[in-house]
Amino acid sequence: MVTYNVQCRSWAMEAGADMSIPPSETCEERAKLISDNLLNSARDYDVVCLNEVFDEDARDIFATELAARWPYAVTKADFAVMNIAWPGKPSLPINPAAFFLDHTGLGLLASWFALGTPKMEDSGLMLFSRHPFTLKPLTQQILSALNPFAIGELTPLGFPSVGFMPYVSSTGADAWAAKGMLYAEIQRPDGDVFHVLASHTQADSDKVSENKTERAGQFAESAAFIDEVTAGSGSANVFAMGDFNVCGGQQAVTLDQFTEEWGALFLTAGSLWSDRLIDVWGREQCVGAAAALPPGALAGLRDPGPTANVVYPPAEQRLDYLFRNAGSAMVAQHVYVDHALATVKPGVDGVSYLSDHRPLGCDLHRRMQDNAPNLAKLADADPDFTDVNKLVPGQVRWYRFDRLGTYEFRVLSNNDVRFEVYLDTDLSLPRQPYRNEVNPDRGTKFVLPSAPFLVKVFCGSRRSEAGYRFFAHRHTGASPWEAIDVVPEVNYHEQFPAGQFLNLDQSLAPGDDTDSKWFVIDTPRVPVNDEIQLTLTVTPQDHADDGAMVSVFADSGAPVLTLETTAGPDSAPMTLQWKAKDNQRFYVTVQRKNTAGNPLSFDLRLNWTVTMLLGGLLGKPHLVCTEETSGWGSDDIALTLSTDGVVLRAISNDEIGDFDDDDVRDLSQWLPAFTVYVNGVEVKVIEEDDISANDVGTRTIGVLPIGALAVGDLAPGVRVERVNPDTSARVIATIDVDDGTYEFRCTLARWHEQA
Repeated sequence: MVTYNVQCRSWAMEAGADMSIPPSETCEERAKLISDNLLNSARDYDVVCLNEVFDEDARDIFATELAARWPYAVTKADFAVMNIAWPGKPSLPINPAAFFLDHTGLGLLASWFALGTPKMEDSGLMLFSRHPFTLKPLTQQILSALNPFAIGELTPLGFPSVGFMPYVSSTGADAWAAKGMLYAEIQRPDGDVFHVLASHTQADSDKVSENKTERAGQFAESAAFIDEVTAGSGSANVFAMGDFNVCGGQQAVTLDQFTEEWGALFLTAGSLWSDRLIDVWGREQCVGAAAALPPGALAGLRDPGPTANVVYPPAEQRLDYLFRNAGSAMVAQHVYVDHALATVKPGVDGVSYLSDHRPLGCDLHRRMQDNAPNLAKLADADPDFTDVNKLVPGQVRWYRFDRLGTYEFRVLSNNDVRFEVYLDTDLSLPRQPYRNEVNPDRGTKFVLPSAPFLVKVFCGSRRSEAGYRFFAHRHTGASPWEAIDVVPEVNYHEQFPAGQFLNLDQSLAPGDDTDSKWFVIDTPRVPVNDEIQLTLTVTPQDHADDGAMVSVFADSGAPVLTLETTAGPDSAPMTLQWKAKDNQRFYVTVQRKNTAGNPLSFDLRLNWTVTMLLGGLLGKPHLVCTEETSGWGSDDIALTLSTDGVVLRAISNDEIGDFDDDDVRDLSQWLPAFTVYVNGVEVKVIEEDDISANDVGTRTIGVLPIGALAVGDLAPGVRVERVNPDTSARVIATIDVDDGTYEFRCTLARWHEQA
């Protein structure tokens, strides 16, 4: 299943937002691109839910383009009519009241009529299914609510089990739309029945939870609706999804001002939304890391799962959800943000983004051993781990590793069995192999700078089954070929064995390196237009009395390494400094003075003067209009990005499009994956209506400071919004343009596995 708020607002909505006629909008172009992405998606979804389809032309495009793959659909859900698609049938207009007449909850029907008059806009909901809706008999009550055309097409098939309930509670601009909850009962070929509900609830405008009262009313209305339509079904396969506009939290993380509403709605016993339905992201897959854990307990996975960029704090929020019934035999094998579905492919003119939300996908399967991230098998690669297992159709298996470091993985099978590696802080974008290095004996190399991390094993086709062998090997540092890759600003804690040599002289380094722990440092392959200053600190810990010696060797490709610098032996912290260029490799040895003696342990940490601006899906750069400039019409924005005084990319207004309040534009397609800079990134935002001094705003983002980063101000107008465990940082630069304000949101990093 996938749910996606596609931001296809109607002409009237866009005119109101732009304060200009005609308004600037790209709904039709984006609807076609989103449809293409869905049809070409490797995910092969069975159910697709779209939110915010208010534009009628966009609705027609979705209905036409997606019909071949998902022929059973609700193409419109409004106050007084639902349009149903059915193979071989024309679009069938059905009165939503007909659905209620077949249920006992006449109170629901009464509350529906309490709305009084139709809204200016429909609900914006669309639902597409590969499998058919279940059918129920055409009773006299149902027939009395249907028009003759629908009766003729549905006879003798029956009435599709779909319904829609508009919400009574609403406020602000949302009060003009018939927001509500859509229901469909879907039957799979194996006979399983799924109750699928979709909704788009009341939005906030200026701060988190400003409209929580109205939302609480909508969740109460929807709870009664869900109880009614699923009662007595004999099935526990109930799923709800959509843009619920609640800033998502995580069960093991203490609630704060942003997540209090989430806790009240979805984590408080006594309501359907807490007891019967479970938020599969925040309460199962990624509950977060608790401050304190009982002995032997595994920390929860930390990915907060943001699906939308928002103009008010926090800048990224999890607003899109999927819920499952607590009693269901199904499990969410993998919930993820489907970035590929939300990406504008290169070479598309006139469209710079697809939506201000990202789609939330979910892979469902019956519960089996190890087939969800939160159910993963704990794999202790000490230094090797092997598992011989099998996959039935549709199944995946997860392995969890709780130690960071350098690893090799491989899967052997007679079938197409694959694997992906994820940090627990991002279960949507798999990590890439380290510089595409492959050991023919041990597999593909990965450098994982934080833990826990997970490996997902699955068949290339979800309809296949296979047996397989999964191998993992962790580098121990026992030789240059077992060297542990060092990531800047990551703390490495290592220990020597007691009473035995770790290794004998390796002969690669000058002198005797017996009983040494080996590390490797690779400077970036991308060009760096300055010398790189490296600082390495080794701090002996337990059994440090005898001390250790630290040496750095340069690898020039010669048979023997060249000594760069050395320190010790010492039992106190040792710091070494040297300079390098891009595309160089250095080895580090930490040698125990009392060879084969006490089990000396130590911490190793690297700093260096490298800052990279990440583009593409890695960096997710965005330009956000937090306050539009005054005057009539949209802002005609152009954008120029320069690094160290050289233009990296000038993005024209024709490319990026016009801006209004709250607009978000994705810059991923225009920025290279890695750009190293020495002095700064200059962001220039130009309002082209009347280019004067006030109509050009600039902000310079400097380099990352040496040492650990913290959330807070980095420089005037630049702040660190989030520090990631892989040492990258989400940074927001505020840019004033005339009397408007824009934000350039980007990711800065000191290191990346592919750079």
